[in-house]
Amino acid sequence: MKRQTMSIIAVFLLGWVAILLLPLEANAQSLIDYTAYPEFLSSNSDSVPPDILILLDNSDSLNKQAYAGAFDSTVAYVGLFNPMRCYTVDLDEVFVHNSSDKASVSATCTGTYNWDGNLLNWATMRRIDIVKWALVGGKCSSTRSPFPPHHECGSGHLDGQGQQQSMFGSYLNFTQSVPDADVINRLPSAETPGPGRTAYFNVVGTDSSLYGKFCLTNNAATPSNSTQCSTDGGVVHEIRVQPPADPADDRGVIQQIGQQARFGLMEYNDPAFTGPTDGGRVIEHVDWKIAGDLGPMIDQISIAVPQAKAQMAESLYEAARYYAQIAPEYDVNDYVTGDPTRDPYWFTTDWITPAQYVPCCKAFVLLLTDGEPTSDTNIPAALQNYHSSSYGFLDDVALWAHTTDLRQATIPVISATGSDLAGEQNLTLYTVFAFGSGSDLLKEASKAGGFNDSNGNDLPDLDSEWDQYTNATGALGADGIPDTYYEAAEGTELKDRLLAAITSILQKSASGTSASVLASSSTGEGTIYQSFFFPSEFEGANELTWLGYTQGLFVDAFGNVREDTDGDGKLIYANDKIIQTRYDESLAEVVADRFDDVSPADGQADSTTPVGTVTLRDVAALWEAGERLALTDASSRTLLTWVD
Repeated sequence: MKRQTMSIIAVFLLGWVAILLLPLEANAQSLIDYTAYPEFLSSNSDSVPPDILILLDNSDSLNKQAYAGAFDSTVAYVGLFNPMRCYTVDLDEVFVHNSSDKASVSATCTGTYNWDGNLLNWATMRRIDIVKWALVGGKCSSTRSPFPPHHECGSGHLDGQGQQQSMFGSYLNFTQSVPDADVINRLPSAETPGPGRTAYFNVVGTDSSLYGKFCLTNNAATPSNSTQCSTDGGVVHEIRVQPPADPADDRGVIQQIGQQARFGLMEYNDPAFTGPTDGGRVIEHVDWKIAGDLGPMIDQISIAVPQAKAQMAESLYEAARYYAQIAPEYDVNDYVTGDPTRDPYWFTTDWITPAQYVPCCKAFVLLLTDGEPTSDTNIPAALQNYHSSSYGFLDDVALWAHTTDLRQATIPVISATGSDLAGEQNLTLYTVFAFGSGSDLLKEASKAGGFNDSNGNDLPDLDSEWDQYTNATGALGADGIPDTYYEAAEGTELKDRLLAAITSILQKSASGTSASVLASSSTGEGTIYQSFFFPSEFEGANELTWLGYTQGLFVDAFGNVREDTDGDGKLIYANDKIIQTRYDESLAEVVADRFDDVSPADGQADSTTPVGTVTLRDVAALWEAGERLALTDASSRTLLTWVD
């Protein structure tokens, strides 16, 4: 038996030797055999773009002038005009810019191009114009444009137009005035008011002859129509602006984000247009048509008319019902139910094959508003004061939508028969306060609708649950402001704040945002080298994949890992903090706690409570390979390549 077994083994081994001795076919390698990052990063099942339903404030306060206060030539005023360009008016009554930027924003304009884009933005922009510019780069027009169709503007043209629809409500007229001395070489000489006089830019929304236009005159009286403007010695100009030669230069936040999120659009119901006086309406369903087809979304934003009441809580409640796919509360036309392709959790084959429900998709509502709610009380009694009785009903709805599974058989609190999906589906609320600062109502709603429930009681009762980042920079560290609240006190800040908010959403939705610590190797007492990478990170709207780091840290005689806190390259116990890494579940990120060793400096932390917490990249390392490479002059680098 043993002899037979040994014979079989011998034959088996000889067979393998024969195979190994056969000549191997030489195969040339090609680029398709390699990838720029590990395949498991792209195949991760959690890599699902988030749903972002933009709740766009279309109340009449957005008719107000975008810029209050006197004109300051040293300040860049953003808008449909490029503040760094000079303009002329062509035969089609379009403002056409010159071919190069001014030397500075305060520089003047002479010659044929004698209109200052910076002054025109300050003088003529309404808040709604800035909102549209920030979101989609301008206003689309399907008619009367001398420019070719814009590739990111659906069927229309992105030629930068002021608010043109018939206008109702308040704040329809405003006037900006500038002394003659401040407009010299910023306006054509024929249209300056003259020495010692004042130029008046009248933006009028009460007469159709002046919709989307301005009357420039030296008469302080607001003209009632274009005829009176001319009678008063003024000139009417249409707010229509030539787009940049490169479409990338006028992209709004929506185009910058592109396919990294699935967008939808909601506005307050407006009785003049839609009939119902309460709640909101989903104007553009969360992207269910073609992946990356932004045309419909851009078109709908560009034609928004600010004349509704600010029904914030009611609209958020209707948004929650939309995600729950139960019947609308306020009007049957607020959104569609019963059609899988209109369900925000349905992904077509443009996103995934086969088309299917994706219950793990994270859902967000981004509320962009410039004020406080009005006529906003039609909320189910069970939700009123669900969170508190101090801030209206927006925070109450936000807490309920954030802590409730909206896709279950029976939805709690409102006792509605639901449309069940596997797992748990809820909403996270982000708010952006435009043209103002310090909105307690929006802060409280952001806290209630965006917290990480670390203690499991469905309440934002710990500061660390809603405040872990500095909103102004995005760096780890509390600042007393809810992490899902953003504000833009001036129109110039709006685009950046919107982009910061959506980038935060993408970070929360990205798969594996936590660092993966690959290895640590030590040379004994002295130093330790640590390598880690981030599967996915965002810098602005750009997703970066597989960002790797290798950094050096101190190891003291007691085995503590320390950073080089003071950057002197020397291990001094009293100066260089002890660090301990851990995984923070609420952040879904690896962080480093810092501990003092000062009194006494004996190799032991002074307290079990850290003096601060930072991300791995914010640790004060002795040395980091990527940084050293980045600081190396390109001419001193050697790249080794070969051809097979």
